[in-house]
Amino acid sequence: MTELKLLQQKMKEIEDLSVQGDYEAAVILLESLLAEYPFVTRMLIRKGELIQLLPEASERGELSDAQEALELAVEIDPQSVEAILELAYFHSAVLDQEMEAAKLFDRAIQLCFEILEEAYLGKIQNLINRGRSIEARQWIQGARKLFPTSVDMKQFEIHWRPARLKTNASRIRDEKGKIFIAPESNV
Repeated sequence: MTELKLLQQKMKEIEDLSVQGDYEAAVILLESLLAEYPFVTRMLIRKGELIQLLPEASERGELSDAQEALELAVEIDPQSVEAILELAYFHSAVLDQEMEAAKLFDRAIQLCFEILEEAYLGKIQNLINRGRSIEARQWIQGARKLFPTSVDMKQFEIHWRPARLKTNASRIRDEKGKIFIAPESNV
């Protein structure tokens, strides 16, 4: 069995134990994995979640251990929306630190918007590359509403105004050097 398959199997066992309500066994198994893989963000997040579910009398972890695991997950991967959200909920529900939670929620929202904008840009470019101008135009219109201040979206608007949409494509570059496929003849 490959190392990846073994790791996936162990993570499934942890989830099965969690579903059964055996949080202590899940934490024990997870800690054994973390001894081998100490910087896996997803495992650290799960550790933080599971410790919060332990009974107060448990010797497997304290809330400070949960916080430490979540903070380490965010430190390892500052772009992990999942880690940031879990830490935000921890600050809100456990520590009653609403201002810190608000900052973390804002950070998660910002990252989500950045990821969403990148997905929109990729989708629009893909539609353009496949010659689906009308669909691309519709996606651009939707993107304008979501990202009204986006420089990248404005670049698409400049190059893809409805009057300039054409059927045959030619290549153009924006100021960042990205290649956009620009139509040549009117639709």
